[in-house]
Amino acid sequence: MPKYRKKPVEIEAVQLTPETFRDVIAFVPIDQFGAGGQHDDGRVYLSIRTLEGTMRADEGDWIIRGVQGEYYPCKPDIFAATYEPADNTPDTAEQEKTTRVFAALHRSAEDDVTRVINLYERWAAAGPPPLGTSIARWWDARLVELHDAIRPPMREQRERPTHADGTPYSYAEIRAEGWRYCEGCRMWSTGAPDPHQCPRPYIRVASADQPKEQ
Repeated sequence: MPKYRKKPVEIEAVQLTPETFRDVIAFVPIDQFGAGGQHDDGRVYLSIRTLEGTMRADEGDWIIRGVQGEYYPCKPDIFAATYEPADNTPDTAEQEKTTRVFAALHRSAEDDVTRVINLYERWAAAGPPPLGTSIARWWDARLVELHDAIRPPMREQRERPTHADGTPYSYAEIRAEGWRYCEGCRMWSTGAPDPHQCPRPYIRVASADQPKEQ
């Protein structure tokens, strides 16, 4: 005989306990809620109008919302044998991609801070401007130095940026580190100024999987 496997589905469920009784009442639509309360021994119960008629759920039972929006009770042993918690953690590849993007942003910010600190230390070592120096011109020169320190040094290469293990940068990582691609010269570059004059302007990569280099 042919064999079949049940398709995996995700459902929402709440276990009926004294602590979750109010949650269950809020979980089940009012038009499907029958009655509820406590037995003489203190155990809670309720009834639910299902597609098969009114069904009773006792304490410990699970109240399930099915894939078509229907509600029904399920005994705890059957629930444990049939369902398991859904894995809501991000995909491993997506986690790795996110980690690399944050690492690229961290490297870029760390490099910026290091260059500014080094510049400050040079300023502190040089001391104040010599007597007779135009303060306006001296300060303009310091602003140029600060501007150059904040902007990353220019780098250019033929190949698409990659990690140390040879894995190509994703689009998000390229944006994070400020890489650009020149269609005319087929060069990748980051930093400023533009390394060369080219009739075709620099562009940002349109797709991480389809870079414009050929």
